Amino acid sequence: MIYHLFMRLLLPIFEDLFAVICSQNQDKKGNPLDADLKYKLDRYHVQMKKASKGKAGPKGNFQFLV
Repeated sequence: MIYHLFMRLLLPIFEDLFAVICSQNQDKKGNPLDADLKYKLDRYHVQMKKASKGKAGPKGNFQFLV
């Protein structure tokens, strides 16, 4: 039940939060202000997509790298 709550409620919230942070991390031309932040947020976004689709890591569990 907690897993279902996490997948249905928290993952979309995190995706929206990361989208807002990415939009704030751009200058007027659309270039990223902090390239490392953009890279980390993109990586987290891909990991969340994999988690929401049910793709596990090599050990069979989800691995969110920080």
